[in-house]
Amino acid sequence: MPKRSKRIDWQDLQDRIIGLGEDSLKKSHYPELQTRLRELERFRALLDLSSDIVLIIDINTERVVDWNLAARTALGHREMPPLADLDAAPLQAFLHEDHAPCSERPDMCSRTLITSFRRADGSPIPVEIAISLRIGGTERLAIAVGRDITERLRTEQRLRRAATVFDNSVDGIIVLNADKTIAAVNPAFTQITGFSATEVIEQPISMLRSSRHGEDFYHGIQAAMQQKGQWLGELWSTRKSGQDLPLWLSISAVHDDNGIAIQYVCVFSDISRLKESERRLEHLAHHDPLTQMPNRLMLATALNRALIRSKRTGSLLALLFIDIDRFKTINDTLGHQTGDLLLQAVAHRISNSVRAADFTAHMSGDEFAVLLEDISSIDDAAKVARKIVLSFADPFDLDGFDAFVSLSIGITIYPEHGQTASALLRNGDSAMHHAKSEGGNRFRIYTRELTKIAFKNLQIETSLRHAIDDGELELFYQPQFRLSDDALCGAEALVRWQHPKRGTIPPNVFIPRAEQTGLIIPMGAHLLLDACHRSKSWIDQGLVAVPVAVNISGVQINSSPIVETVTEALDLSGLPPSLLKLEITESFAMHGTQGSIDRLYALRALGIELAIDDFGTGYASLAYLRELPVTIIKIDREFVHNIPDHRGDCAIIEAIIAMAHGLGLVVVAEGVETEAQKAFLKQSGCDIMQGYLGGRPAPHGDFAKRLHPRPGK
Repeated sequence: MPKRSKRIDWQDLQDRIIGLGEDSLKKSHYPELQTRLRELERFRALLDLSSDIVLIIDINTERVVDWNLAARTALGHREMPPLADLDAAPLQAFLHEDHAPCSERPDMCSRTLITSFRRADGSPIPVEIAISLRIGGTERLAIAVGRDITERLRTEQRLRRAATVFDNSVDGIIVLNADKTIAAVNPAFTQITGFSATEVIEQPISMLRSSRHGEDFYHGIQAAMQQKGQWLGELWSTRKSGQDLPLWLSISAVHDDNGIAIQYVCVFSDISRLKESERRLEHLAHHDPLTQMPNRLMLATALNRALIRSKRTGSLLALLFIDIDRFKTINDTLGHQTGDLLLQAVAHRISNSVRAADFTAHMSGDEFAVLLEDISSIDDAAKVARKIVLSFADPFDLDGFDAFVSLSIGITIYPEHGQTASALLRNGDSAMHHAKSEGGNRFRIYTRELTKIAFKNLQIETSLRHAIDDGELELFYQPQFRLSDDALCGAEALVRWQHPKRGTIPPNVFIPRAEQTGLIIPMGAHLLLDACHRSKSWIDQGLVAVPVAVNISGVQINSSPIVETVTEALDLSGLPPSLLKLEITESFAMHGTQGSIDRLYALRALGIELAIDDFGTGYASLAYLRELPVTIIKIDREFVHNIPDHRGDCAIIEAIIAMAHGLGLVVVAEGVETEAQKAFLKQSGCDIMQGYLGGRPAPHGDFAKRLHPRPGK
């Protein structure tokens, strides 16, 4: 068993040295003893003044025989651990259970090692210890000088983490020297830019610049770095391939203790996808997604810029406002998917009809526009419009279906027709609607008269809204007679508008406007209910009521719950369905959608007869009529007007009557004004006539005088 060692008692050692000097030594040895004593005092003072941990270890017993103030402080002890008889503490008492193992005994070498000491509270403290041996006499001592390396290890850990971040970051990182040369780059830099580290290290950062930025831009970055020590923003760089590279970049300066920038750290991310998304959003914001043409917003921008140029140069510009004729019919008949194909084809054909420098746009729905700059006269715009119209002479192939489409174009010129973009757009729209009102498939140049017409239409629209509520609309009844016996067999209800200031406004003025604005829906429902109530009142008066025909618009059938509207009118009035007839136009019957045809069948199922008005103007085939739930056709007055003198019209009427009877349809002739016309129709087998010869339209009270009392009344 090794000999136990005591802790070094420096005070006792000092006292013994002095005692030996006084009792046993010669006076001549005093100076040497005093010198040794002073060295001992200085050594002890140095131990306690040292910031390093110092342990003195007895190698024989592997015990710590002394330690300095720094050791006591670091390990959390004010004094030596309380050991029995002040025995020196075993070295193991200072080591933490997780201390790094040493493969060699400390008395066999002089070395430096890293281990863990144990604090008074049991927690570990990492230390780096340098051990040196001092062998003398029977005692062999080792001096262990240690340093708390907690902060160093933390720093190393932070550096390792930083290195991990540096190497594994998805963002590119560049470290610049003070002279703006590249000191280091991470793998993400290579992945993003295509440059390897060896290609850029020690190269100036300017090698990555893009030509998109001028010197002023880089001067701005430099100024920000000098003032704030950092810069953040969007910057264009360049890839190794030469392609421009959009980056989101932050630059931060690294300063020394004197505040001097010694390095710069640049962190960037590739925002190419973000830029592409922005480009797509920008495109979507200014282009129609279906046709890929510029939209109304972009047209307005282009038009305003063109106006600025025209005002500066004194040149003319023209705006062509284009609308597809009867597009809704095609869209509803063939379906919206086919309608979209048509819009794409129309956009392509319009673009191919103008110069590459001309601006084309898809406004909305079936509306397009063409902007022509630097034209010399209105004739130049007219030539382009004519070319566009003629280009639509050929049909469109819509998934195997040949569709013939025509256009209506309105032309407006700067500065003659407007000084602003809004004025030109408004006037171009007016001219286009004028072309459409003339039958379409043509162009019209704006005139100031069209503004008056547009203003008049606006007045009509405003007044019509009040007319419905104020009772200004009244039904007049035109009688119908059987040609076989001249008996009154029915009537057509015709709306008349008596304006309080403007007097009588004819139906051909306000009905088209009501259809365009949608006012025909509330107006039609109001007039239908009124007609049903009037017919029922004749019954209530004991009169023999005759069926009354009421005109309904295609807008009512397509855009309102027409079946529910008619059902409600019959229920509220109490009128038998057999006394109500509904008339639809031939053009609607020809081009009606399957949905509208289904609604006609639903109306017929109520017990209501259906008639096609103005037959012959739309050139409908009688074979097509077999598919419709109609029971009556009315020959248009244009054919009746010239009989019996016009042989062509006579032949048409005879053919219509013969074929209609073959289909089991009743034939009514409109616009009969002479006995000769009546005689020809009767001879040709026409069933019913209507016109001034039999009677002009009259208010319901006057018409009631034509009705006979019911027997027994």
